Amino acid sequence: MIYFSTFILALFVTLVLIPILTRLALRKHVVDRPGPRKVHTLPMPKLGGLAIAIGTLSPIIIWVDFAAEIKGLVAGMIIIIILGLLDDFYDLNYREKFIGQFIAVSIAIFLSKIYINKLGSLWGG
Repeated sequence: MIYFSTFILALFVTLVLIPILTRLALRKHVVDRPGPRKVHTLPMPKLGGLAIAIGTLSPIIIWVDFAAEIKGLVAGMIIIIILGLLDDFYDLNYREKFIGQFIAVSIAIFLSKIYINKLGSLWGG
């Protein structure tokens, strides 16, 4: 039952936020414009990812005990969300996105107390 209620909460939060954030994006002109590499022919609001992210985080924040692993996961997710918002508003270049993603993963690993002992090998040895 907990899985179903988690799904319903995430779905509900996302569905409630999408129209609100769509209107906000259109009002603030935070849209993806059509271009030669785009599929869409009309400007598309960019803030839909924020609705999905908040919908995903809601059940985690409400029902999950904040052990070290969860703190790292949530911190990394929040950094990625902030990075996505900055990209929506300021069109970050690939270097800035990569640096932000590297920082998010590093903080998630550090806070989760994950230790990497072996990176593997090409020959499975």
